[in-house]
Amino acid sequence: MLEQSFNVFLWLILVFGLSFVLTNLWNKILFGIKYRIFIAPGIIIHEFSHALACFLSGAKIQEINLFSSQGGYVRHYPPKIPIIGKIFISFAPILGGIGALWLVAWLFNLGIVFGGIDFSQPFVQGAVIAFQGIPVFVQSYWLKWQFWFFVYLAISIIICLVPSKQDFKNAFVGLLIIFILGIAFYYLDFLPYFLGIIFNERLGQILVLGAMLGFLALVFSLPFYMAGKIFGRRR
Repeated sequence: MLEQSFNVFLWLILVFGLSFVLTNLWNKILFGIKYRIFIAPGIIIHEFSHALACFLSGAKIQEINLFSSQGGYVRHYPPKIPIIGKIFISFAPILGGIGALWLVAWLFNLGIVFGGIDFSQPFVQGAVIAFQGIPVFVQSYWLKWQFWFFVYLAISIIICLVPSKQDFKNAFVGLLIIFILGIAFYYLDFLPYFLGIIFNERLGQILVLGAMLGFLALVFSLPFYMAGKIFGRRR
């Protein structure tokens, strides 16, 4: 169980890493208002994911701003669910963003294959299996306009996927408590089986999909970045 949880954590780090790389790339490709317009779908989904999590956790919303200079924010009162509520609100954009992309793919009839990840196997082996589905996905749908619109949405949403510094700050204490309890429950053999299924299988598969889409977004972003470098030097 501990090895599986560690693998899921590595997938989370990979998703975060891809999001940071995409953010840095597109910050160099587009500037100012153009960049804000480009990532607008990602900002909207990010903030409404926060808002939905507030509603589900009993946190009364004070204000929603989708177009502030920082990109957007949701101000709210503390959730009624202690510890877990703050974590849920802070990291809701991960679930909301990946879930939105899955929904769009389903609506556009774009089949996405997970690759049958077994989280008890080594991380690298699982990653190789997962990413083998990306060339098949591209080859199957690249002639459809829906595919290119989906790629744009994937770039925009993955850029906005990582929680903000304030989100991490809000969830830090709760994450620390859960981490300590998780270790204690593991060594006391007290971790409920269904929690292992939820964390290692359901959450893990969501993160695998997010990493696959993040890698897909990165592949299609690199030509724009290289073109900007080349033409920028000629000016």
